[in-house]
Amino acid sequence: MDQTRGAKINQLMQAWPNGTIKNSEELAKLEINTSLVQGYLEQGWLVSVGRGAYAKSHDTPTWFGGLHSLQQKDKPFIHAGGRTALELQGYTHYVSAQEREIFLFAPPKTKLAAWFAKYDWGQKVIFTSTSLFPDSLSDSFTEHDAGAFTVKISSPERAILELLHHVPQKVSFDEALQLMQGLGTLRPTLIQALLEQCNSIKAKRLFLYLARESGHRWFSRIKRDSIQLGSGKRKIVKNGTLDKEFNITVPKNNEEELF
Repeated sequence: MDQTRGAKINQLMQAWPNGTIKNSEELAKLEINTSLVQGYLEQGWLVSVGRGAYAKSHDTPTWFGGLHSLQQKDKPFIHAGGRTALELQGYTHYVSAQEREIFLFAPPKTKLAAWFAKYDWGQKVIFTSTSLFPDSLSDSFTEHDAGAFTVKISSPERAILELLHHVPQKVSFDEALQLMQGLGTLRPTLIQALLEQCNSIKAKRLFLYLARESGHRWFSRIKRDSIQLGSGKRKIVKNGTLDKEFNITVPKNNEEELF
């Protein structure tokens, strides 16, 4: 290896956080072309984790590191949300995080990079491309410290609405209720902004119902007149009872019978 190549790989290794992945575009920005990448692979500095994606040899990539790589692109923005974001902020206590799914969200028509989707992270990845919220709600994200780097995840206020978007298909009503009961410190101003711009009638009605049932103090500060709740009934559970205030069917006596 010549001196220039040696200097490049040394600089690259020193600046490469453990657990992360770099894609071809990132490496190109660092003036590491395809020829150099191939050389580093042959010399054992790098390993391929999928088409156009690489990890350091003798390192174990984490899904945080994979998400960090995805977030290096300005658009489309992919983030951890829903139950995953709530878990990372200490709001869930059901089972080990190693046994739970990874919930990722992105704008409509976004496709998850094949290398991320195919890699074995040890957890199932549930990827949702959705128009649940517009792109303008930057205040609804927070930085999660993953050690040597950070990733953007949903704030608790956004995460609970993302989770409710998955009820009952991927998240149970009972779990949603238990999670809502632990969210007594949500910020009313951010909740208001999210509810006003959320595009899911079901998620908004279910949010308000669960908040009312949980008795949170911030519930009284929500301006319902500014929130579009649509018309007609929404069936959340099968053979449930109709809540007349929010026009949704909910379990009878906490006994859930999903579709």
